[in-house]
Amino acid sequence: MNLHPKYHEVADICEKYPLRARALFQTHLDLKYGQKLANVQIRLLSNLDIPVIIANDLQKCFGLLVFVPVYAAENLTIDMMAAIRDKAQVVGESVDSVHLAIVDNDSTVAYYTMGTFGDTVPMLK
Repeated sequence: MNLHPKYHEVADICEKYPLRARALFQTHLDLKYGQKLANVQIRLLSNLDIPVIIANDLQKCFGLLVFVPVYAAENLTIDMMAAIRDKAQVVGESVDSVHLAIVDNDSTVAYYTMGTFGDTVPMLK
């Protein structure tokens, strides 16, 4: 992974969160280069110490999309998912939706919408 030519874009946060590094990197690659979303950035959710990826899909909505990279085999509780969704609302001034970015062992990323805010429901390609 660290030999990939795009790794430098997320190296700092991946080194800070080594257990989440592969999920962060693969989701970042997919959102920025596969989905071609704009303003792709990694941020931390306050009080949860969980890195998330925020982005804009300028063709489909005007607010932020929040993605929480997780592994397919990871156990998430309902309470943790609710906390992520609640904290994600304050990442930006206008969050449209919160998604789990579920990364499998073969680097496939599947997106699960945890919640939408407002009237716009963005659809990923």
